[in-house]
Amino acid sequence: MSEQNASASKIPGSTPVPDERRRDERFLPEPASVCRIVSEGQEEGLHATVRDLSATGIGLLVNHPLHAGNVLILNLESGGHRLARPLPVRVMHASPLVEGCWLVGCQFVRRLSDPELQVLLGESE
Repeated sequence: MSEQNASASKIPGSTPVPDERRRDERFLPEPASVCRIVSEGQEEGLHATVRDLSATGIGLLVNHPLHAGNVLILNLESGGHRLARPLPVRVMHASPLVEGCWLVGCQFVRRLSDPELQVLLGESE
């Protein structure tokens, strides 16, 4: 296990996503995290629910299709805590789940620090 993977695995109380095959373990945020998506050319941001996240990526549930390769800016918040900085991400894939709902997988442009990940997992004070 890499040193980066080891630190993510040590987050107390976090729930790993089963059958994970990514380099960094994904976690289910508790309480549910939400975000506002801002992209170039949009005056009003989209809202999304965080499905899962890791230090390197995030899975979002959105009601609007997004396209692989797009760069977005996320303003993330969990349980009343908001990250101090917006997070740029690149859309890696988007799949329809049910009518009007898409699963969008994104990669963070810069890896989240352990404290940032803990805030989004609802484990920070």
